[in-house]
Amino acid sequence: MIYFLFIGLMLLGTFFVFLGLLFINYEMSPLKKIVDREYVYKNNKLGFQVMVPGLILLLLSSWIFMNH
Repeated sequence: MIYFLFIGLMLLGTFFVFLGLLFINYEMSPLKKIVDREYVYKNNKLGFQVMVPGLILLLLSSWIFMNH
């Protein structure tokens, strides 16, 4: 059960980091193959607001994995 929680949090955190990366630097994000450039405007503040929860989820999942 803990491993499913770890994998779920890791995937969700990675998705949020990639989504935030779309707004900060479109060319670096792996999601650029899915989202057209015309739908994304460069907004660093929004990018960081999306990336921070993703990073927190990644840290939480790694903490769960290390302490299990």
